[in-house]
Amino acid sequence: MKKQMLYLFVVLLVAKNPLQAQTFSLKKEIVSSEIDAFVDSLPAPSKTVFNFGFNENDLKGVPLKNEQTLRKEFEEAEKKLQVNPQDITLQLHYHETMKKAFPLDTAKIKTYAKERIELLKQVIKQKEQAGEANFQLSEIYLFLGDVETAHLHAAEANELMPDSAKTWTSLGYLFMQGAEYPVAKEFFDEAIKRDQQNIYAHMMRLFTDLFEQMNKLTPEDFFKLKIDNLHTKQAFQIHQTQPLETLLFSSELLEIFYQNMAILMNLDSSSEDLLKEFTTQSNKYPRLVEIRKFYEKLLKTRKGDNSFLYNALGFVEFLEKKFDKAAQMFEESIQANPDKMEYYNNLAFVHISRNKMDKAKEVLVKKIKHLAQEDDYCALAKIYSSLDDLEMRNQTLNEGMSKFAQSADIPYYIALIAYEDKDFEKALKYTITSIENNQNNLEVVTLYAALFLREGKIQEALDPLYYAKSQGSEEATLLFDTYFEED
Repeated sequence: MKKQMLYLFVVLLVAKNPLQAQTFSLKKEIVSSEIDAFVDSLPAPSKTVFNFGFNENDLKGVPLKNEQTLRKEFEEAEKKLQVNPQDITLQLHYHETMKKAFPLDTAKIKTYAKERIELLKQVIKQKEQAGEANFQLSEIYLFLGDVETAHLHAAEANELMPDSAKTWTSLGYLFMQGAEYPVAKEFFDEAIKRDQQNIYAHMMRLFTDLFEQMNKLTPEDFFKLKIDNLHTKQAFQIHQTQPLETLLFSSELLEIFYQNMAILMNLDSSSEDLLKEFTTQSNKYPRLVEIRKFYEKLLKTRKGDNSFLYNALGFVEFLEKKFDKAAQMFEESIQANPDKMEYYNNLAFVHISRNKMDKAKEVLVKKIKHLAQEDDYCALAKIYSSLDDLEMRNQTLNEGMSKFAQSADIPYYIALIAYEDKDFEKALKYTITSIENNQNNLEVVTLYAALFLREGKIQEALDPLYYAKSQGSEEATLLFDTYFEED
């Protein structure tokens, strides 16, 4: 196994960073305690994400449907499709109801996606519905992760249906995903020209503008963020709809949130009460008063899923430094819709930031029981570490490995713990597992190199360490420059 992994790194180095003209040698004696201190400084993969976001259904307040209702809708869609199996509109409806009724059955969903590809290709040959067929193919290929083919069909759909807002929106989304933000905004603008009330196009236009600014700014400069919602304001003046108004207020809250994230990022995360520091350093925003009033009024009048409104109020309370109320609102959002994982994360973040680890533990345990994600096991394991419950920490990570066999973060976390326990054989085993599951995690590659360097196996350490350094890893650069120099 070791030889296989070393061969992998040699291949990567030859392909990306040839060393023909470079040779390196040790410039100082290897000190085990230095390596140990370095590994101890590597970050554990256990962040609890605190994030304010929303989707089209949040803005519209689409009513929630229970599992029984979704299964019934799926059965009805199936019956209709059996009567007319060549109808691409019925095929789409059947596929969408399948995703909602059986969200965890990815094999079933992907299998039908591939079936639809063949059916839609036949429709394109007939040309009558070629535009719609290309649009649906673009959506399917994007769902399957084939972005290049999705682009091709989206462009073809746009050419065949230039007056359709959804084809412009689809292309805008693809360019946004490729970080081509100016082009994406142009496509969303074209979609909005064709449909002023297209809430999805407005929303994605706002997000694209946000991502473009974040890409240009350092986290320390996020306080400069200004979200461009002019298109949405103009559309709202023409036709005052509740979803557009909700988007306008939500874009303001989003802007204030990210401006304050710059402060949170710069705080000392080891502080016993991080939010005390946030309280003293963050600014006051009078506009939050009006934003709060809007969400509270909407809660009283809007029917449907209002979990987003509670979540938004949680962020208003947080930004106004009312952290108990923020936690209460996040709890309300979970009760209103227990299937939204970000609500659990937001509540856990507030508890962790206030050093209320027992409460954070309860939130993540509840989340894992309901809708476990790979990251949750690492986050919960870190909480158990802070509570000195090492048995539960290890049990949590083992359960995570059993549930997510292809995880890269969980075995990396186990490797770090094994290293700390001086069980270097186990550390190497789980480091290799992590790399096999994701070769792009440079911190894991650096740990792999550090394990060999500690044993005095210079060449085995040099290749992966140089590779990680050449790919921009600050940790690998530090370790490499400490022990190696060019001949």
